[in-house]
Amino acid sequence: MKRKSKRLFAVLLAALVGLGALTACGGGNENGATGEEAEDQEEGYVPGGGLGYLGDTMHTYWFDFTVEDAYICQSYDSYTAAADMQLVVVTMAVQSTFLQSLPMSRYDFQIQWGGEGEDDYAWPIAAATEDQFPDEYSLGIHEERSGVLVYEVPADTVDFSLSFAEYFEDDTEGDVYFVYFTADTSGGAAV
Repeated sequence: MKRKSKRLFAVLLAALVGLGALTACGGGNENGATGEEAEDQEEGYVPGGGLGYLGDTMHTYWFDFTVEDAYICQSYDSYTAAADMQLVVVTMAVQSTFLQSLPMSRYDFQIQWGGEGEDDYAWPIAAATEDQFPDEYSLGIHEERSGVLVYEVPADTVDFSLSFAEYFEDDTEGDVYFVYFTADTSGGAAV
């Protein structure tokens, strides 16, 4: 009887080991991604770009960003908008998800409005305060920064999108991410 028990135990153990080996042969994660794709998805990045709204976290190849707030004003610190123009102050957070420091600049995030006209976009004005993101900076591994970007836009506009486009060192283009919002005209939080 003891001999049969040992044999049965050995057979059951072999079956369990075999089943364990089969489950490890899938070659990908639960979404079917393999290799770097699986690692990217586990970190929150999913290829294909995306769109979001205030408070949504966008997951790019290198970092996550969240547009937290946006409001309209006529002047910011010592900068005053030109005639027929206004300023949009965008508060956002950026957190690196990449395994190297990232070179960043104010030209990483563009604002758009209206249709698809050639002049329906703007880049942030140069940083003049400590609250603003620097014109150029390095985002360290897993570092998070919060700050504002200030854009000069037409005075009659309240609906915007802020975008980030992926451009790789080999001159290929990746995905584009858009965050849509209506800027608050009372100088407070956006809606």
